[in-house]
Amino acid sequence: MLNDICADVGKAVRPFVIKELKKTGVKIEVQTKVEEISAQGVKATNNGKPVTYAADSVVIAVGMKGQSPLAKQLEGKAPVVVAVGDGVEMKKIVGAVADGAKAGRDI
Repeated sequence: MLNDICADVGKAVRPFVIKELKKTGVKIEVQTKVEEISAQGVKATNNGKPVTYAADSVVIAVGMKGQSPLAKQLEGKAPVVVAVGDGVEMKKIVGAVADGAKAGRDI
């Protein structure tokens, strides 16, 4: 779990991104593990303490760590499985989009 948000956003842009998120009412939580998402909200653990958030929309940003287990779990269950972006290695959005575009052309 991360201690901060927008760690990979440029120093000049980061304050503006955070300001816009807050201005639109986005509640930002770090060091939080989501346990359950339901119609009633989000049950989570924040710094080791159970919390519940009322929410009509949820965005989960897992930070800058590559995650590849899903592609491995899907192997053999679909005609083609291609891991892209953070499913291969940690990278910024431009790299992830480029990976997705290449995978689409290759298929």
